Amino acid sequence: HAQRMVDFATSVPASGTLILPLSSAADIAARAPALDAAARDAVTRALAAQEFDFERGSSTTVSAAGGYRSIVV
Repeated sequence: HAQRMVDFATSVPASGTLILPLSSAADIAARAPALDAAARDAVTRALAAQEFDFERGSSTTVSAAGGYRSIVV
């Protein structure tokens, strides 16, 4: 397998894949203030629909949200 380069941004990029570490649904406002309302709403709806548990080691991917290819929670 080829290794992928990972870049850590100092600001929120406008596109690509975004990694969004959340420990609860309420964290999205504090952890992603630069996301537009549509992207925040899409992530919030997807997490609720999946009944995401926010447990350590859990992750999910929200595709095509707010101009991003994907948002990984």
